[in-house]
Amino acid sequence: MTGGEDSRIVFWHDATEEEEEAERMEREHNILKEQELRNCLRNKEWAKAIRIALKLSYSRQLYKIFRHLYRHASSDEVLREALEDCSIEERARVVLWSREWNTHTDHVPVAHFVLSRLLREHALLDSENPVSSEIRQPLREAAQHIIRS
Repeated sequence: MTGGEDSRIVFWHDATEEEEEAERMEREHNILKEQELRNCLRNKEWAKAIRIALKLSYSRQLYKIFRHLYRHASSDEVLREALEDCSIEERARVVLWSREWNTHTDHVPVAHFVLSRLLREHALLDSENPVSSEIRQPLREAAQHIIRS
């Protein structure tokens, strides 16, 4: 509690403990999700691993999963299954990350593999999809780049 010259009394509440507890809970949640991701990779549960990597925003891990799927011919169904369960925003994030992967020569085939499946299977650029405008423009640019390639 503090008081000032303006005759006002201000009551302060220390929220440090609550904030630290929330951060601790978030860290624990992420550790559990990371362990679940490692288990999925070990058990070759690719669709579940993709969804977890997206939830954790692990771009590099997601690329590694997509690279594995790209190298194996029977992966189209796994990729389709994994992306069907994703929200439009998560699919858009995959497109944006693929755009970044596309800038590295070694990653181009995987980026094109993912982008072509996404753009073919999921109508991300349709005007009826509720993708925000800040995501829609990079999606259009990525699609045009893939179409030109």
